[in-house]
Amino acid sequence: IKFSIPLTLDQPFGMAMDNDLLLIADRASGQLYHFSIKDKKIVRSQPLPCLFPWGIARDDNGRWISDRESNRILHYHLKKNLVDFVLTEVETDASGLAWDGKYLWATSGNQFLKLDPMDGTELETFSGPGRDTTAIFFDGHYFWLSEREKDRIVCATPEGEIFGVLPSPGPYPAGICRQGDT
Repeated sequence: IKFSIPLTLDQPFGMAMDNDLLLIADRASGQLYHFSIKDKKIVRSQPLPCLFPWGIARDDNGRWISDRESNRILHYHLKKNLVDFVLTEVETDASGLAWDGKYLWATSGNQFLKLDPMDGTELETFSGPGRDTTAIFFDGHYFWLSEREKDRIVCATPEGEIFGVLPSPGPYPAGICRQGDT
């Protein structure tokens, strides 16, 4: 671990990168926190369009946010500054989210899933690394998943094959993302 910074967030779950800012969705407050990696501090926050955000992923136009309490996934359009799309018929209770440039991916229980971003239909379902697969991130080639119960991070192919296992840098990992090699 290069550095560790205590945060005053009650239930940080989802994470995504936005240039040099780490976006952290706090389930307890319903806020999105913008953490400056350079300054090593939270520089601003904003309310999210749901009460209990879990996962967050960034696409070209905005952010996908999972709301497990109401079993939906919202798309927040950054330039319009509003929710422009809601997946209400999601077949799973998504905790973590990732965007691969074409499809939305989600974690749920012991699985990770490829979802149609137009309606939330599960296109493919894969076994995750354990009973509580909490987060997912796509690095352009592979998926990185956190497994909360066994405190580990795994790497998987888009075809669902898990091939690498790392210990989590802390207990109960719930969000995962990457900037460059970090």
